[in-house]
Amino acid sequence: MKIVKPEVMDKLYAKRMEEFTKQYSFIYLDTVEKFKKKSKYFFMIIFFVLFLPVLYVAVSPDIAPLFSDTSTRFEIIITIIALFFLHHVVLFIHELIHLLVFPSGWKRKYIVFKRPMICAVYDGFTSKKRDLVVLMAPVTIISGAIVILHFVFGVNLSIILMLTLLNIVSAMQDIYVFFDALKRAPKNSYRYGSAFTTDITKEMYKELVKSYK
Repeated sequence: MKIVKPEVMDKLYAKRMEEFTKQYSFIYLDTVEKFKKKSKYFFMIIFFVLFLPVLYVAVSPDIAPLFSDTSTRFEIIITIIALFFLHHVVLFIHELIHLLVFPSGWKRKYIVFKRPMICAVYDGFTSKKRDLVVLMAPVTIISGAIVILHFVFGVNLSIILMLTLLNIVSAMQDIYVFFDALKRAPKNSYRYGSAFTTDITKEMYKELVKSYK
């Protein structure tokens, strides 16, 4: 596994695609570009549907207040800072799960670092089924962990809801890409980057994954 800058990954992707287009025909999905154009609307939906209820619970004295009447200004500031760092912790765990669920071959796994964000990238082909699992694994596993924190360890409901919000915000692009790929990507196809091909068979794919190790 390597940590690289976006421009390094872009060059590697371009080089690979130059080689692959000589062997396979591809269908390109502009899913990520579409998401980026619509992302502001998704964030607005998240704000009104999730953030406002979370905020209400956090400040309501009758439900699960995040702060009490005796909370000092220092405690409030520290809590807000902690929530900011908590988002980055959730994001790191999110990307780590992606890395673990990618097909084998750690030398093909990358962390793309662009301040203040990170992104897990796999330099290899993935089957459509595996790709869908990779996309939804982080939000599913983290959601399960959040449920356990509340019902087993009794973590404050406000903190649980905030963790849920951070989890969903971190996974918005994955969720969007999941449903778009589920709908538009050809059946029994294999993906590299945003390109899908049906020219690869199961046997060829197995050999490719072996070669990544």
